[in-house]
Amino acid sequence: MNEPDVRARAADRIAVTPGTVSVRPGAPGGVTARLARYGATGGAAAVVDIGLFHALAPRFDGVLAPAAASFLVAAVFNYVLTTTFVFRQHWRSPRRAALFLVFATVGLAVNSLATLGFHHALGLPPTIAKTCGVGVAFLVNFAMNSAIVFRPVRTGRPAASPARMTASRRQRPS
Repeated sequence: MNEPDVRARAADRIAVTPGTVSVRPGAPGGVTARLARYGATGGAAAVVDIGLFHALAPRFDGVLAPAAASFLVAAVFNYVLTTTFVFRQHWRSPRRAALFLVFATVGLAVNSLATLGFHHALGLPPTIAKTCGVGVAFLVNFAMNSAIVFRPVRTGRPAASPARMTASRRQRPS
């Protein structure tokens, strides 16, 4: 990669607003691209989740325990994929892993309650109810991960205003 390409990629990751400088995560593309990649990783995790649920459900009385167990296994699988593929960050961050798992627990509640609701309230078969629960949890998890777990890193350094930058350039001796 030549030098202008490196500068362009770095410039794409830096957002300057009045009073702040923020660095976006290394994930290329905007929200739509991240959502598409999140959909792919979420789809892979959903296969793990639904497949494991389908294998466990006949062995339990009810759907709540297998729904929770399959979701937690899929959450660990999803964390590694989401961190490396969607947000292009290092997956071995203890802080990020803890945040991801905390929000996965919120997602677990959403997923399990939605599965329970779709099964009991609507009378859907367990695996179909689980699939609907996964869809609801997908949207909730993406929102939490984008806004909190993988939010842009703020440097804390104030950005120079365009007026100050112009004034300082005029004061420099040539």
